[in-house]
Amino acid sequence: MKNKFNLFCTWLFVAMVMPAANAAGLESIAENGKKAADEFQNLAVSVVYLAGIVVFGLGCFYLYKDQKEEGRGHGKTGFVALLVGAALLAMPSLVDIFAGTVVGGDANFDFSN
Repeated sequence: MKNKFNLFCTWLFVAMVMPAANAAGLESIAENGKKAADEFQNLAVSVVYLAGIVVFGLGCFYLYKDQKEEGRGHGKTGFVALLVGAALLAMPSLVDIFAGTVVGGDANFDFSN
């Protein structure tokens, strides 16, 4: 019974793979994968920018709050939040520049995303 199941699984795999084995099928699969990866990259960049804006805004709020209530806070939380927010805002641009340098081609300096 086990041999029949293995034979069935093998034929099922061959039946599923064979239609996609032609060149046009693999090419379209690769193009769809590249499109999906590009869209995910744009989503990731947008999420990092949004997180940077939120953390930078929280840093400004913490600095304002600590300045208003003297003696309670020391401003370290707000300053660290400002640094982290600025780093998150700069990260996508720096990664793009460094990736262009490591690959050896021209860096993509299109910051309109």
